[in-house]
Amino acid sequence: MSVLRDHQSDDRYPDAAHARGAQTSAVSSAAGLGKTSAVSTIPLPRVHYLARRIHLLGERPLAELFMELAAGGDLHGVLERYARLAPAADFIRAFGGDRLTAPRALSGDGR
Repeated sequence: MSVLRDHQSDDRYPDAAHARGAQTSAVSSAAGLGKTSAVSTIPLPRVHYLARRIHLLGERPLAELFMELAAGGDLHGVLERYARLAPAADFIRAFGGDRLTAPRALSGDGR
């Protein structure tokens, strides 16, 4: 299971590191996101930074990111690469690249 642990310090995190507010996040690619069972540790502030930048891109790039990860892409590398697209968010939005296509109804005959 992929785990992003926040820095809350309460009884929900029994181990000492997380109960004390550790600033790291274990992100596992073993949750079906990657082909290996290696665990990459990304500092929690970095995870937040990447999430904010990727969020600016919209739903279509996010869906593309998920598909890339599902195909076995390196979690950290993919996140960093998509985050670098943030300066182009306005350009992507202006040309509709931020939106997914509208769902289409399919008839029973496969058309």
